[in-house]
Amino acid sequence: MSYYMILLFSWVFIGIMPLAVLGQEAPPDTLIESEVATLAERSRMAQARAYYRQAERYERNDAFAEAIVVLNQAIALKHDFKEALRLRARLHQRKASFTKALTDYQSLLFLDPALVEIRFEKAQLLYRLNRYEAAIADFKFLLEHDLGETTTVYFRGNTQANVDGNTSFSATSIGTIQSGMKADIWNFLGLSYLALEDYKKAVLYFELALSHQQEDATIYNNLGLASEHLGDTLVAIDYYRQALLIQPDHADALQNFSFLIRKSDNLDVAQTTFAQLNEEGSSATLLHQGMMLHQADQFQQAIAAYNKGLRQSPQDADLYLQRGFSYEKLHQFQRALTDYTQALTLNPTLEKGYLNRGNIYYKLKKFDTAERDYLTALQLTPDNSKTHYNLGLVYHRKKQIVEACQALERAVALGYKPAQEIINKICSSQ
Repeated sequence: MSYYMILLFSWVFIGIMPLAVLGQEAPPDTLIESEVATLAERSRMAQARAYYRQAERYERNDAFAEAIVVLNQAIALKHDFKEALRLRARLHQRKASFTKALTDYQSLLFLDPALVEIRFEKAQLLYRLNRYEAAIADFKFLLEHDLGETTTVYFRGNTQANVDGNTSFSATSIGTIQSGMKADIWNFLGLSYLALEDYKKAVLYFELALSHQQEDATIYNNLGLASEHLGDTLVAIDYYRQALLIQPDHADALQNFSFLIRKSDNLDVAQTTFAQLNEEGSSATLLHQGMMLHQADQFQQAIAAYNKGLRQSPQDADLYLQRGFSYEKLHQFQRALTDYTQALTLNPTLEKGYLNRGNIYYKLKKFDTAERDYLTALQLTPDNSKTHYNLGLVYHRKKQIVEACQALERAVALGYKPAQEIINKICSSQ
């Protein structure tokens, strides 16, 4: 091989050798970009965590709006920042921004579908948003999967009857739970089916919940309400009674028990139940005990119960209101007037207080004062047919016949039939 051929071959060979073999380093561009990306990611995470710590400080000071603002900045820097998403969801709930909280829960479950506590919180939120079928799907998903242990803080579901016979949901925080989640899932499933008016399924799930938590007044209360909807009045009363024997001051059970007893006229059961409760009782227990005694026309005994309650809770407007009603039944109008006025001083939005005080003023022939109270009551509850009727009577006594007829006709339109008889007498010529 000639010298020139050897030289040519050498150059070609050198040209295809890696530069590193010849002692020259590879271009550093790829390595530098990787380091920059890593440093940038660390910087974003550090900034996001700083915002998160700031949000925690805001939360401790109840500055929820400010906390949400900085959490938004944290999540903008780090979209998969689970702690920030969870804190923001909790704060949205505390501000009653339930739809926003739900969005955050959904984001968390997209990041990690196995987050048991988050799915539970989301399911409860769906229930509170009246999305019962979706809530049921999440609760059943949790039952079908291993729940493990939970240290979450969540809410207990409760139902109560209102004066009009409808029901409402209340939620109370019960702190940290380690083993009761399954029972509470069954309880919420019962509540969901109760809202969907599938009362038999509601009873089934409440009974499952009770099998795990046998001394739970809330579950007995919910079973009572489901049984009441099924028409099992005596069974419902017994469930409410069991709830009260476990927890005498359970507000919803007291209200439901009291309402059903008055509606069904089982006053002997009420008297026996209250006798079995602790001797002095809480002010709430004494309030309902007084209402039962009043219902049985035992007005003096009712007043004695209210007096005991007021010694415990001297700022309780409802106790003054009910004691005033018992005084009114005994025709002790000045005492009734004093109690109604005190009740309204403690709670100026107590519509029943204005109505009852207006009635006393009417009986005392103070028609202008009665009119003012009735009009105030109607500002608070515009569709109370009895108040319209009473206002019509006041106008009639003041010889304002046109206004009287208008008020009485409104009472009839709202379902108060006795007003029609007076309309026939005084309004035919109008």
